[in-house]
Amino acid sequence: MYCLDAHVDADNEVRLIDLFVDSLNLSELIDHFNNRFSKRFIDKEKLKITKDAIELLTTYGFKGNVRELENMFIHFYTFCEKEITVKDLPDRVKSNNTTTLTLSDNERSHIIKVFNLNKGNILATAKTLDIHRDTLRRKLTEYGIREQNE
Repeated sequence: MYCLDAHVDADNEVRLIDLFVDSLNLSELIDHFNNRFSKRFIDKEKLKITKDAIELLTTYGFKGNVRELENMFIHFYTFCEKEITVKDLPDRVKSNNTTTLTLSDNERSHIIKVFNLNKGNILATAKTLDIHRDTLRRKLTEYGIREQNE
């Protein structure tokens, strides 16, 4: 589903702008906002963007909304002098983990962590996790982990 936003340009023409962000148009949007805000902030030249910053911006999942990117450029033009670097990016962009963890991924990670903390002991791990030991055995088999002792 695409969201559209209407803007009136200098010639009083209404333009519909696609608010959906995808990897195909992200670099175009970065250029668009950089050009747009270089004109809006008269006292500033167009900001340069480091390769590392561009890479982080393009791998960040914008959740399908271009307004977040637009707000970042308002911030950049307010606080950056001549260049946008990694340190200028919001923490959520810098620490972006492109791997999406599902509930089962989190469950697997937690079970393995507790299993290792209990030195592979099925009964102790099952008690810690508050699950039946047969359930734990089934999960460990599913995850390809061998039990050591009981």
